[in-house]
Amino acid sequence: MTMVEMVFVGCFFLGLAYAVISAIFGGIFGGAEGGGEGGAEGGHFDIDHDIVGHVDTDGSSDTGTIHFSPLSPVIVAMFITAFGAMGMVCLKVFKWSPYPSMAVAVLTGLVIATITFIIFTTIFKSTQGSSEAILADMIGKEAEVITTIPADGLGEVAYVSRGTRYTASARAAQKNEIKSHSVVIVEKIVGNTFYVKPTEGAKVL
Repeated sequence: MTMVEMVFVGCFFLGLAYAVISAIFGGIFGGAEGGGEGGAEGGHFDIDHDIVGHVDTDGSSDTGTIHFSPLSPVIVAMFITAFGAMGMVCLKVFKWSPYPSMAVAVLTGLVIATITFIIFTTIFKSTQGSSEAILADMIGKEAEVITTIPADGLGEVAYVSRGTRYTASARAAQKNEIKSHSVVIVEKIVGNTFYVKPTEGAKVL
């Protein structure tokens, strides 16, 4: 096996191995997710400030930017896999010399990586729209405190939107401690953090 063949074979299996490992461990979307998150009963719901943006108190949405890099590990892995596969096809099937094979392999890798990038970007835009709608729906709505919210710290609330129960980090809008199991009103949402105030009769200090 020549050096060029070893490069093509190595690239193919390296990219393929990464894709398989990513699929097994659920890391395919790791290049775009951020730190904000909320859990859904029976599922999981991730919200990132850079993806969802800011939802003001009047319910209007100031959309953030989708951050899915063209140099993310998934895109690079797709390029490497396509490069290796097409390189071997050119060498073994078409019997081309190394340099033309490498040129076509690079071009193919770029095309596959570009298509993958477009697909993932489209998916994230769709996810963003859905997340924004869920958050916007909660402005002025009730939620339940499931982890006590300190006067100047983070707690956690649970809320139901469109028939699904979610959880989210929460702060007290009026800087007062709100005990768990209290019912609160969502005043505004910044990133993935709910700013809430207690309803009448809620447990506050």
